[in-house]
Amino acid sequence: MMLPDIQKVIAIIENTAKQFICPRFQNLNPSEVHVKTSGDLVSIADIEAEKYLKKKLSELVPNSYIVGEEEVEYFPENLKYLQSTHPVWILDPLDGTRNFINGKKPFTIIIAFCVGKKTQMGCIHDPITNETVWAVKGQGCWSGQKCIKLDNFSSFEYMKGYLSKYQTTNNKVLDNLSLSIRRVGSIGREYLDLALGNIQFASFDTTLKPWDHAAGVLIHTESGGYNRLGKSDNTYHPKLKFNQTKNSNETLILAPNKKTFNAIYSVIQKKESEP
Repeated sequence: MMLPDIQKVIAIIENTAKQFICPRFQNLNPSEVHVKTSGDLVSIADIEAEKYLKKKLSELVPNSYIVGEEEVEYFPENLKYLQSTHPVWILDPLDGTRNFINGKKPFTIIIAFCVGKKTQMGCIHDPITNETVWAVKGQGCWSGQKCIKLDNFSSFEYMKGYLSKYQTTNNKVLDNLSLSIRRVGSIGREYLDLALGNIQFASFDTTLKPWDHAAGVLIHTESGGYNRLGKSDNTYHPKLKFNQTKNSNETLILAPNKKTFNAIYSVIQKKESEP
């Protein structure tokens, strides 16, 4: 099928940020914040942004399915759409909700479009910096009119990136490396930083939710990066069931190339083998 116009998708995302997210940043009432059954926080901005995105993106591709983070909380059966060959939008209307609620940046909007169980289009937008990075499968990764290509680092030792707290705590290998390793509370922002060259690697473990990773993995791949699931040695795909990745303690690693990927995975394995 013909893919939706990416510029129209970007316009919808930017309008979502202007109408429903930015006006409430540092302006939330306590009554506008709730705890989900999962224990995660949700704000009125998350909910209203997802409703708007669902409406507008459905109009852009009639008869498409929607898998939105907030709606899945109440209708988990919607995850079955990811197993379908039908067109599916995957929405994270406000990635970094905890940052947003606490009046901190960063936070992002993440949108992926899938057909045939594969991600065909991905877009991530930072409402504060107004940065948008997008990719279409086979057409490269873009920021504005600029086609993004990642630097091909040869050594892990000179790279900056993100690992989980578990992967870095008391890791003897990392103690000997001068790496800048930090998390910022928004997976979307971390994918943006990967694409824009602000960092060179990232690793995400256990619960690999599609609204967090479907768009970002495509963006990273189209920018020339190398990424795989560490334990299964498979490529990431949005139909992956995140309860299974949690149970198997799966790890998604993104690096400039296979050599640096192997180096990062080696560090993680050493951490997991420590007593």
